[in-house]
Amino acid sequence: MRLGKHILYLMAWLAYAALSYALFPELKITVMLFSIPLTMLGGWLYTYTGALTTTLLTIPFHYLLLKHYSNAPDIVREVFNPFGIGTQLCFSLSTALLKATQQRYERLNSTLEEIVEQRTQSLRQLTNHLLQSEDMEIVLAETAMIDESSRQLKEMLETSKCLEQQLKVAKHPDCETAGTVARMIGTAIEQLDILEIGLRQRFQVPKKTYTSIQQLTDEFAHLAGDTVNINVEGKWETISHDVLQTLGPIVHQALSNAFRHANPSNITIGMQINPRTLVVTVENDGKSLPPSINEGMGIPLMRYRARRMGATLTIHSGKDKNTIIQCVIPNSVQ
Repeated sequence: MRLGKHILYLMAWLAYAALSYALFPELKITVMLFSIPLTMLGGWLYTYTGALTTTLLTIPFHYLLLKHYSNAPDIVREVFNPFGIGTQLCFSLSTALLKATQQRYERLNSTLEEIVEQRTQSLRQLTNHLLQSEDMEIVLAETAMIDESSRQLKEMLETSKCLEQQLKVAKHPDCETAGTVARMIGTAIEQLDILEIGLRQRFQVPKKTYTSIQQLTDEFAHLAGDTVNINVEGKWETISHDVLQTLGPIVHQALSNAFRHANPSNITIGMQINPRTLVVTVENDGKSLPPSINEGMGIPLMRYRARRMGATLTIHSGKDKNTIIQCVIPNSVQ
């Protein structure tokens, strides 16, 4: 590209020199005017440096041209004609300004495209991450309902078997009916187990292992870039591995909710060990909680996970209207 530009500039000079010697002196004024497109070309190819250099080079060239055809004493004055030189500078510098502006906008556009591409890539990664998280939420929500239904059916099965045994001892005519009910309940439990296995295979839920809260927050920090500052406070290394496995998905869900709904600038993940409880909080400074919150699927899942480990989970606004998710875990669980 650079070599082609140099060749074009050199060819323009050779064409101008040949044309000048061919037309001079009959068309002297025309030859002088032809230097304006030449200086404009220099300004377009090399911006301000090219405009000034080409204009300065035309001065000795015009002098040699005039000297070749004339010995008049006013040759020098004609060569340094301020009107001619001023016209060349005006046109050439205007062309250089146009070229410099074009280059500046091209660089700006290129920079903006790179920024947009980087942000789009980060947003795409974050979106995929959240979509995968939502798939897990669907599976967990459905399996949570299956777990609850299965538990109730197992209680009903025990009651039905007990009733069948008592009716059998009493030789009651409805003994066979009680046995049929018990078998139907057993079949329903088997079908629920098959359904749960099918759901897990359908979504292929990975068994995520959280070795530390810092590892989890680093994933979100990488996806968010410089837009969100995530702070981790407390002595997390003192928490047992089993408790961390349950806390990990809860913190993950709290971070996902904050990113999707609150648009925060800062998120703080803290923990406090009390004599009887371990208190874990996830606080963000984004949008405040609405008066009537639509919990959707994420918050019930967090409560469900907390309840399964014997903990309680609450969501409230702080003194600065920050949203705080708090999980209180009794020492017996730890």
